Amino acid sequence: MKTRLPVAVALILGLSATAVPAFAHPGGHGEEVTTIPVANAEAKAKTVVDTMIGRDILEASWRGPNPVSSNLREGDTGGLEWVVVFKNPAAKDPAKRTLYVFLSSDGFYLAANHTGK
Repeated sequence: MKTRLPVAVALILGLSATAVPAFAHPGGHGEEVTTIPVANAEAKAKTVVDTMIGRDILEASWRGPNPVSSNLREGDTGGLEWVVVFKNPAAKDPAKRTLYVFLSSDGFYLAANHTGK
């Protein structure tokens, strides 16, 4: 299950302020949720990838690839989420040549993995 990270937790994990807006809140209290444009979702996902490289979670070869697709889908909790997909044929492990970055529809980092689940 993916959940939104509070700003303080995201910053401790090394996500930049651009990846997690300073006004982050869990929502679900009657607020209207806006959906960020695809270009913003891709930029935020690229920031997540760069942060993961900087923290040695991903190898440096991930710095080059740009997103190959970006789609909104229904998430685990019923809300919409962005799934931004990166492909890196230079990744050492063939099983990890695709990276999925998950963001809430309004741009909050949720998760990243190589399975898409």
